[in-house]
Amino acid sequence: MVVASGIYKSPERTLLRVCRLLRARGLEGVPMQLNDEWRAHFPGHSPIGVQV
Repeated sequence: MVVASGIYKSPERTLLRVCRLLRARGLEGVPMQLNDEWRAHFPGHSPIGVQV
């Protein structure tokens, strides 16, 4: 489940979780690593060093 508090509190962790789940379900084209483009939508969030 994705909830607003997770997206705004730890967006990178939430996005990584979503990517892992989509790949686990066989969706093609899901990146193995996030690029930093998402950060423009969540100012103030620095990298946490977690890879997908």
